[in-house]
Amino acid sequence: MKAKEDQFRESVRITLELFDGTEQEYEIVGIFAVDNHSQYMALHPWDHEDEAYVQLVPFEEGQDGEVAFRDFRDEKEYQQAEAVFQEMFTQDEEEMFREELAGIRLSEEEVEEILMGEKAFEEIVMNKNVEEMEGE
Repeated sequence: MKAKEDQFRESVRITLELFDGTEQEYEIVGIFAVDNHSQYMALHPWDHEDEAYVQLVPFEEGQDGEVAFRDFRDEKEYQQAEAVFQEMFTQDEEEMFREELAGIRLSEEEVEEILMGEKAFEEIVMNKNVEEMEGE
């Protein structure tokens, strides 16, 4: 496994050799444990178009720090890992959204535009920042 920093996406990428001998690059989305026992990596294939697509992979860390990936023992283990990841990911998304909203006053119309997908949150925030700069 090779890990490297990508200067543009500020993420860690790893290259894994697949069962068929080909290599695939992944972005590490997160590392987490279930019941403080089993460890998992959430990996996103670097060239996958759907940014929400994530593969969960169980791993064990040896005494020398080397990471060894393994298969899920059964469906129950996979479901537990998926539930923990979903909870963790949802909390992180909500926290990030709250931080971005801190200090930004949105009108009812702007909230509706975001919810209906008519305007991106980033576009509205950028417009607010421009308005603030022009008002100074």
